[in-house]
Amino acid sequence: MSKLVRRIVLTGLTLSLLGGIVTPTLAQAATTEPGTTATADPQDTVTYKFDSIQAPYDRITDEQGQTTHTPWFAKKQGVLVPQLYSVADITGDNFKFPFVGAYDNEGDDSRVIAAQMTSLAQNGLTVSPDESFADYIAQPNPPKELSSDELTTYYSDYTYFFAWLFKVGAQTDLETRDFSDIKKEYDGKITDMLTKMYDLSGINFTDTFDLYFASEDDLNSYLPQIQDLAKSYRYLTDSSEQLVRLDPQASADKERALLKEPLTNFIIKQTDDSDPTKITYVADGQLSAAAVSTATTCYVYKDDSKPTTPAVTPSATSQPVTVHYVDEQGNTLKPDKTLTGSLGDSYKTAPLSIDGYQLVKTTGDESGKFTSANQSVTYTYRKAAADVAVKDSVRLCHQEDWSLRVLNLHQEDPQDHVRQEVADEPAYVQGHWYRDREKRG
Repeated sequence: MSKLVRRIVLTGLTLSLLGGIVTPTLAQAATTEPGTTATADPQDTVTYKFDSIQAPYDRITDEQGQTTHTPWFAKKQGVLVPQLYSVADITGDNFKFPFVGAYDNEGDDSRVIAAQMTSLAQNGLTVSPDESFADYIAQPNPPKELSSDELTTYYSDYTYFFAWLFKVGAQTDLETRDFSDIKKEYDGKITDMLTKMYDLSGINFTDTFDLYFASEDDLNSYLPQIQDLAKSYRYLTDSSEQLVRLDPQASADKERALLKEPLTNFIIKQTDDSDPTKITYVADGQLSAAAVSTATTCYVYKDDSKPTTPAVTPSATSQPVTVHYVDEQGNTLKPDKTLTGSLGDSYKTAPLSIDGYQLVKTTGDESGKFTSANQSVTYTYRKAAADVAVKDSVRLCHQEDWSLRVLNLHQEDPQDHVRQEVADEPAYVQGHWYRDREKRG
């Protein structure tokens, strides 16, 4: 399969770990340039143009088996960041993603993601028949070329290792596991896994992480870095009480299943209730995350204190999937939808475009199979920031409580000078950051 590939070199994403450097592989987000096709035979492909693009997220599965989409960029400088962006905004003049900081380097996740989302907005996505998510991101990767199967193995092992690392770091912090036991596992199963990852990618992890597990004192000295990696590198948490419940094998299995999903699962079809013939498409946040090298996004938690009891299914009767559209207070914004099908059949849900609201959270599996248990997917929305309300001012939702604040803009230089009457922090308004650079009388 021939593709025109945009290469994004993650020069700023080298992972500095004191005793060594682990450099992520070269990420290559497959995109279709205007006027080109993804294969030699255009009849074999379908090109999708998007109406909006989701920001990247992790799929976090809790102890009850409930999966939630957790945003990579939930806040910037204390301000809540939108998780869905219209193509019209992205391709408009002077648009800036609010999760990109002024001092972020070109190779930082934020800028790489912004470039990928812009590419999806401008070019759409061309999909070949039977193309999987792994096929989409498996491109020639120096120093070795990975097939989609090899990439799936590498990513699932990568997920296992980091989930294990965060878990044993938490166990050490909470003093719930002896170092000798951790060391034995690292020298055996984990070192074998890291060696296999090296064979696939050419990246030597062991030189760095051998330092972490050289002794109990060494592991304790690296705990702050392990906690920081969990929070800033993998967008999880630095709470040992939560990280200790990570399930490495279940996380790796989820990642493997994600990569084997059809690429079309990440192209979300939307219909308008007022006009059923109007169809638009949303690029799933996993497509946005795909631009980042080793962007594994699936993590599973379990409660080790509770014994696992096999579920007893009295009958093989398929149960429905119910889709809810609510605000943050749980109020219904659109009528529920009930999806039905035969046991084992696939289902797929999608968020709706709701005037005056923006999607902020998705709870439940948007795609899967009908089972003998009831399932639900909940799309949670927040009221969108208000547009211009009064002359020479901008009304916006600001900070965690999303209270309304007003910024008065100077007529003589509206881009460079803002007189801020109420709030002192930077604010995000209609695709732009405004900062109180100079106060004038």
